[in-house]
Amino acid sequence: MSVTIGGIYSQVSAEYGMKLAAGAGGVDRPVDWVHIVEDSRVSSFLRGGELVFTTGIMNNTASWLRELVKHVDMAGASGIVVNLGPYIPSVPDEVAAYCNKHNFPLFTIPWETRMVDMTRDICSVISRSLNDEISMSAALKGLVLNTADAETALRTLEAGGFCADAGARLACVGMSDERDFTSQGKFALERAAKSVNELYCAFEYGRYMIVLLSDCDAETVDMFCDSLREADKLFSVGISGERLGLKAQQVNFKRALCACKMAVKRGKDRIFYDELGIYKILLEVNDKDVLGDYYRDVLGSLETYDGEHGTDYLNFLKTYLECNGITQVVSEREFIHRNTVVNHLKKIEKITGLNLLELDAKLKCGIALCIKELID
Repeated sequence: MSVTIGGIYSQVSAEYGMKLAAGAGGVDRPVDWVHIVEDSRVSSFLRGGELVFTTGIMNNTASWLRELVKHVDMAGASGIVVNLGPYIPSVPDEVAAYCNKHNFPLFTIPWETRMVDMTRDICSVISRSLNDEISMSAALKGLVLNTADAETALRTLEAGGFCADAGARLACVGMSDERDFTSQGKFALERAAKSVNELYCAFEYGRYMIVLLSDCDAETVDMFCDSLREADKLFSVGISGERLGLKAQQVNFKRALCACKMAVKRGKDRIFYDELGIYKILLEVNDKDVLGDYYRDVLGSLETYDGEHGTDYLNFLKTYLECNGITQVVSEREFIHRNTVVNHLKKIEKITGLNLLELDAKLKCGIALCIKELID
C-alpha cells in the first residue's frame, strides 16, 4: 500500500515543476522515504526504496551524473530527482539512455524549486501512505488469523479499495534458504505484487510474508511469481486457491502457508495448493499426531533400521515407488544391478512386513512418505 513514484509525481509535480525525463517504465516503484545524495560513495548508506535528490554540487566530470545514477540504482533506490541549474544544466543523453534501459525513473526540477519544501511535502505523502499501509496490514492479519473484529477489518480493507465479496487468494512468500525477509526483499515483493495489481496489502508472519491477491487468475499469479523470481531466485511462493470474499481467506492462509513450506522443502519457486494432489487431503487433517502415528506404523521400523545400520532403504523405497515399481528403471536410476534391487526389496519387506508387489502395500508406503515430507 506504500505510495509509488507515479503517485508522488501526480501529487507534487504541478506545484514544484517536476518533470519525468527518463525511466517511465519504473514509475510503479514504491517509495519508502527521500534522501539527498551528492556523492556516489554515499549511495552505500541507502537502504532501498528511497527517492534520491541531487543538486550536482559535486559534479566535476562529464560522467559524474551517470555514475551517481548507476550507483543509487544498484543500491535499490526507487528513482532520482535532478535539480537543474548551475551544477547540472541538463540531463545527458547517456544518463537518460541508462534510465530508460533499466526503468529507473529520473525527474528534473527547476533550480528555483525549494528542495526543503518539496521533500517535506513528499515525506508527508509517504507518512500518510505508511499509516494507511499499517492499518490495512493489521486489518488483513486480524481477519486472516481471526484475532480482530471481522466487520471492522473488512471496513478498513474496503476503504483501501478491496472488495469484500470479490474473488481473492493469498500468496505466502518465503526464502528457500529460510532466512528472514530484508527490507529489500519486502521492496521486491511489493513491486512484484503491484506489477499485476495496484492494490497491495501484506503482513509479516514469522519468516514469511502473506500477500492478498485480489481478483487474480492463475496466469496473473504466475506473472507475480515470475517477477519475484527475477528479483531473487531464492523466493519460494505458496499460492492458495481462489475463494469468494475476504472472510474466506482464513482457510486460504493455512493452505498458502502449507504450499509455501512444501515449495521451500522441494526447492521450487512456486507451488499452487490446488496442484498438491493427495497432500491436500493430508493437510486438512487437524490432528497431526494421527499422521505421525500412521507414518511410524508403516515406515517407522525402516527409518529406525537405517539409523542403526547406516543404510538408506527409506530413500530407496521412495525411488522404487517413483519408478512405479519397475525393477529395470530403478536399476538404471540408482546405478545398481537388477539383482541388487530385488535384494533391497526383500530386505525392506522383511523389516516392514509389507509385500511391495501388492498395490495396498505400495499405497500405504506412498502415503507414509508424503506424511514424512509434511511433518519433517
